[in-house]
Amino acid sequence: MSYIVFARKYRPKSFSDIVGQEHITTTLKNAVISKRIAHAYLFAGPRGVGKTTTARILAKAINCEKGANAEPCNECSICKEISSGASLDIIEMDAASNRGIDEIRELRENVRFTPTRCSYKVYIIDEVHMLTEPAFNALLKTLEEPPAHVIFILATTEANKIPLTIQSRCQKFYFKRMTVQEIIDNLNQIAKGENIKVEKEALAYIARAVDGSLRDAQSIFDQLISFTENEIKYKDVTSALGIVDIEEFIKFDTAMYNQDTRAGLKLVDELVKKGCNIPRFVKDWLQYARDLLMCKIKMEEIVDIETSLLPTIKQHADKFSIQDIMEKISILSDLDGKLKRSDQQRLLVEIAVIRLIKTASPIPEQSERYSEDKYIGSATKENGGTMTERNTGSTNKTSEKKVPVEVSETKGNGVTKNVQVRLKGILEVNTQDNAEKILSVNEIEEVPNSKDTKLDIQKIKKMWQFVLEKIGQENKRIHSLLINAQPAKYENDTIMIEVVNDFNKGSLERPENKKIVEVVFENEMHTKVRLKFVVKKTHISETERNTGSETEGNDIGSTERSSPERMTESVSPVVEETMTEENGVSTNTVKSGESKIATDNPQILKSAKNIFGGRIVR
Repeated sequence: MSYIVFARKYRPKSFSDIVGQEHITTTLKNAVISKRIAHAYLFAGPRGVGKTTTARILAKAINCEKGANAEPCNECSICKEISSGASLDIIEMDAASNRGIDEIRELRENVRFTPTRCSYKVYIIDEVHMLTEPAFNALLKTLEEPPAHVIFILATTEANKIPLTIQSRCQKFYFKRMTVQEIIDNLNQIAKGENIKVEKEALAYIARAVDGSLRDAQSIFDQLISFTENEIKYKDVTSALGIVDIEEFIKFDTAMYNQDTRAGLKLVDELVKKGCNIPRFVKDWLQYARDLLMCKIKMEEIVDIETSLLPTIKQHADKFSIQDIMEKISILSDLDGKLKRSDQQRLLVEIAVIRLIKTASPIPEQSERYSEDKYIGSATKENGGTMTERNTGSTNKTSEKKVPVEVSETKGNGVTKNVQVRLKGILEVNTQDNAEKILSVNEIEEVPNSKDTKLDIQKIKKMWQFVLEKIGQENKRIHSLLINAQPAKYENDTIMIEVVNDFNKGSLERPENKKIVEVVFENEMHTKVRLKFVVKKTHISETERNTGSETEGNDIGSTERSSPERMTESVSPVVEETMTEENGVSTNTVKSGESKIATDNPQILKSAKNIFGGRIVR
């Protein structure tokens, strides 16, 4: 006898053997027992979950010679004929190849004939959504009122493509995808039956790779046995199928966290040289990103992954924000769609990797960069004004970011004071164990500690850049509004901040935006503050100084906004004179120093003068 693949050899023969579809098998068994057999069924669901198998078992159950029981006996001649596909009364049609109206007309003629041996003649139409519209229309009447001895079972993977007029004439059953654990249990049973040794990690990876299809899992398992003979290991799965281990995704996370584009592109190059299946790799990466997101939001119970891998996933999820992980999923989803219609798959992956690394804003750790080889840096600021960095690792580490560290400063009176500093520039750690890197005082920047002294405007100005960094982490749009702003005055627990224009002022004064900035200030200053935004005044021209057009407004903390009339009065005489003569002139030229601007519309000049405060430039 020729070899029979596992998908056929271990195909369920009764309702109790069907995996993961208890909501369907229970309904069908009760219908058989109570003899409430419908004339048409629609089985819908993804590939490889048991639709056609369930149809055959139902056909056996209603035609079994031992009577209509919950389960077919699988011993009588009719059950054996149906199992072997030799029964003349069980007709299986492939709608993909018999999709025209002529085939349906022939079916309508044949349903009139009574069964040869069975009680019912059963038509199993697989992939029924492939029928043409005229074919569906020809089937309508027969499907609604078939002869009493005929039962239709329609199976499809795309129920949405079946006309509603067909669906309404059937009892609909929706098959669900298999869970990872259900697939693992089924493969374990096959392994025992075949006397095959298999690692748990290998089974888990197969179960995750097949997207809930038991038939796909059985086919892969069959292939791996041919590859490894009598023992299947985890490494055999990755090498035989050309798929990527979870360690590779962790390496990509490391490159993202360190924002190391070179390392990310090297990983892509290595995968391509290994002959990696790129579309499969991207799908697995998407699944990994989804697992990261679920762990990040504390939903580990819905992560389909080997329990032993969960701590690793959680650890890496903590390195990124939810926004970063969601952006990663968005980029990978976009990449997955593009790969299906492109011949430049490697290029698309490389572009996606660069986007992932450049858009990532990982959650920083206090004194160490996230890396596979971690190191601990300690800094001490002593009498001579030096700081020591000790390396406990054995590899080169370079940090271009300013890293806040705690150091101690010993003064002449013997009092030790803890000061927070930030390293400037690049800190290189020696490769030798216990090697020291001495940094002079001018290479560190002291971060004021608001707990030590009373808050004042000078201290606020020193902390301003650090506050901006924190705001950038919270909300990039607010950060862009404040990028050119500066603290101007502090009194009565109110910080006055000068912004460049009215638009920025209006946006920042919105309650939701203002609250974000105030919270960051409070966290950094360790005291409750209020904020007031004012528009920074423009510089007064030399002509205005000479004519004395403005005698007030030099107070940088003034909250008055200049009206258009006042701005008109404050412009230079050269501009005013030109504006007076412009009525009735087709082309006007406005001089401000040596700059010129021409326009046909006097209103534009007036608006420009109001916007720029009389300083019209080319």
